[in-house]
Amino acid sequence: MGRLEDKVILVTGSGRGFGKSMAIAYACEGAKLVSIARSVDELTSAEKDIKRKNGDVLTVPADISTDEGINRVVESTLDEYGGLDVLVNNAATSPWLIFEETMIRHWDKVLAVNLRAPFALTKAFLPSMKERGGGGIINISSRSAEMGFVAESAYCPSKYGLEGLTQCLALDLRPY
Repeated sequence: MGRLEDKVILVTGSGRGFGKSMAIAYACEGAKLVSIARSVDELTSAEKDIKRKNGDVLTVPADISTDEGINRVVESTLDEYGGLDVLVNNAATSPWLIFEETMIRHWDKVLAVNLRAPFALTKAFLPSMKERGGGGIINISSRSAEMGFVAESAYCPSKYGLEGLTQCLALDLRPY
C-alpha cells in the first residue's frame, strides 16, 4: 500500500470495466486519480468505489473524441493537481459493424477515441511530465492490434495505429 503516494495518474475510460478496476487499484496504492469517461453515472459509481477505499479522485466527465473534451481533461487535471505523472490511455470504442455497414462517421469516431485522443493527451501532458522529472504513458491495446477480426474494420486499424504510436513514443520520449 502507498507505493504511488503523491503520484497523479489519469485513466481514460475509468467509468467501468478494466479502466475502473485500474483506477481503483491505483487509488488504493495512494495515487491521486483523475477519472475520465463520458458517462456521468458510471463516473459517479467509480468515484464512490474509489472514495470507499479512501482514494483521492478527481472525476471529469468528457468526450475525448473532441478537442473540447481533451481541453476539459487537461485543464481540470492541471488546475487540480498541477501536473501528471502517469497517463493511462484506456478508453476505446467500436461500433462492431462489418465493413459494408461501417460508415465514415463510425470510422472517424473510433479513430478519434482510440488513436487521436491518446496522441492529443500525450502531447498535452508531456510538458508537465517533463517538469516533474519524467512520467509514464500506458496505452491499452488488444489482440486486435495484431490481427483482424470480423466486425472490427475500424477498431483493428485504430489498435494497430496505437501500437505504432506506442513504439514511436517509446523511442522519441525515452529520456523522460
